[in-house]
Amino acid sequence: ALPISPDKPFTFERKRPDGSWIEVRGIPLPGGGFVRTYVDTTGRKHAEETQAEQLALMDQIMRNVDQGIVVIDAEDRMAGFNRRYSELLELPEEYLRTKPSLQQTSKLLADRGEFQGLPTPVDSPADWQAMLAQPVTHGLPKVYRRRRPNGTVLEFRNTALPGGGSVRTITDVTERVRSEEAIRSEEHTSELQSHS
Repeated sequence: ALPISPDKPFTFERKRPDGSWIEVRGIPLPGGGFVRTYVDTTGRKHAEETQAEQLALMDQIMRNVDQGIVVIDAEDRMAGFNRRYSELLELPEEYLRTKPSLQQTSKLLADRGEFQGLPTPVDSPADWQAMLAQPVTHGLPKVYRRRRPNGTVLEFRNTALPGGGSVRTITDVTERVRSEEAIRSEEHTSELQSHS
């Protein structure tokens, strides 16, 4: 039994033997006693349980998928990410939890040399950062690859969201690129040998 104070309102939920849920609320009366209401909350409780199961499943997916994923809200802030995103770009999770803007993150990456030597369709580093911060506005391709200073090749995919913002996935395609380069090299060598 729940301890109920005679002079304080109370609310609790109880699961009944048939599996349904009841919310009980009590409001004390000035002269003593309570007014109690009983509300069947079975539908809401089942919806909450389903939602909790879906969130737990989504959490497992986000923790175990090989791609880095970030959700960028309509204000260009990084609203959510998975651990793989942090790992692939070597961005501390503590930093990402502050929900930085894309512009802040692009500047951080540029300052540590992530974009050095890359051909860009803009004239200045500031324009490059603006393009990265707002890819849709500045015409950044939906899919592109970038080689990091450590040699890793990442493939970026940007998908706009209906209410604004976007979802960006990042995949480490280093091995695929190495294989493609090896095949091209073999084809080139073979072509040279056939002409000699």
